[in-house]
Amino acid sequence: TLGNLSRGVGNQKEILSVPGMLPALTALLDDPDVETRRYCAGTLANLGCDARNQETIGSEGELLARLAGLLRGSDADTVKYGVLALANLACDGENQVRIARCPGALEGLL
Repeated sequence: TLGNLSRGVGNQKEILSVPGMLPALTALLDDPDVETRRYCAGTLANLGCDARNQETIGSEGELLARLAGLLRGSDADTVKYGVLALANLACDGENQVRIARCPGALEGLL
């Protein structure tokens, strides 16, 4: 699966280079199926480990907002992966500001 492939450091930049990958991942964060949202957030957490990907992912404002939205969910594992994705992306200084400005992000981290 994409989540498993995203664990490989050598794959992380390659995955993001696929045309349409970020819009697809953004859309999956709103999927009605909780497992789909969870695995998508986990994939983004893995991809966010690579400093080269952090700015690319963080520049997708809608993606950050949807990750922040996961923090208000009722599934503990999905919330956990959402927090992990935001934490990894926050290693980039610009993303720290972007995340702090996302509605609900700071409240969800309490």
